[in-house]
Amino acid sequence: MSVAMMPKVVALHLTYQCPLKCAHCCVDAGPSRREALDEKAVIRLVKEASQIGTVDTIGLTGGDPFLMPKLINAALGETARLGLRCTIITSAFWAKTFKQAEHRLDSLVRYPDEMGLSYDTAHAEFVPVEHLLHAYRAAMQRRCKIRILLGTEPSSTVTSEWMLGLLRAIPEHDEALTTIEISNTVSTGRAADDAGVEQRKAASNKYLGPCHTIFNKAAVNPQGKILACCGTIPYKDGLCGGDIDKLSLQDAVNIMNRDSLLRWIALDGPVAILEDVTQVDLKPVTGDDVDGICHACDVMFSDPMLARRAADAATARTGDIAVREVIRAAREGR
Repeated sequence: MSVAMMPKVVALHLTYQCPLKCAHCCVDAGPSRREALDEKAVIRLVKEASQIGTVDTIGLTGGDPFLMPKLINAALGETARLGLRCTIITSAFWAKTFKQAEHRLDSLVRYPDEMGLSYDTAHAEFVPVEHLLHAYRAAMQRRCKIRILLGTEPSSTVTSEWMLGLLRAIPEHDEALTTIEISNTVSTGRAADDAGVEQRKAASNKYLGPCHTIFNKAAVNPQGKILACCGTIPYKDGLCGGDIDKLSLQDAVNIMNRDSLLRWIALDGPVAILEDVTQVDLKPVTGDDVDGICHACDVMFSDPMLARRAADAATARTGDIAVREVIRAAREGR
């Protein structure tokens, strides 16, 4: 008997439209993208997420959600009604001045429980760091938690120390309301073929273990596809549980829980799976061939033959996977 894994967070990719066209964007967002969820879908998805019973947070991401203010307000209003947290990730392109930052935040039906501000050398090509600081200052005045999302490359000069120095120079800075989160750039989307791929593969801090996001953080992309993880790689059929026009979130989660490959990814991670299913190949896939687990999933699901081999191997291990899930659940007190 397997143990069902239910999400704690549902991320809604409101749109893939973005005023930026960053060189490393994993979903290929940009000014010309027009896909977006509609207001009715957003309200319905928030309601369905609350009915799952384990979800406590709705995350709004993209693209840039601030291009869709009606959708932001729909989600903020519905999450308030249902007692859920709501977070927003943005580049702060809209905070050209402090006054503009204040206006944009005050135009929301309520302030988000947390706002993630993305920044790295690729974002800096389009958005000066001063925009981020305007948004940060306005959020601090409104007691809104801020998570600075710093993307790094092996050669990056953007560091947490540098960013913290800028934030601490702001009179309203509050350590208790501020988190700095660092993540490595992933070699997917527009970054799949750039000059930094080999450097990222060689990074000493890349993560190659089990995926702690899959099942814990479901996502819906702008085309209405329900995904088993946060959706930070280009769309793959193998990570999709269904379409919102045909299934509820709960139905899609149930379908994904019956997928042995997804459950195996949660236990061992895609790198271990690739190493297992290619070990007798002339050129086996190893951890040296990827920059982390998201890149590994992209490699696996982009190759139909490789994805099929992984799925067959997972099916053959269904019983073992179920036993290991029970053991893990007992260890975690679930």
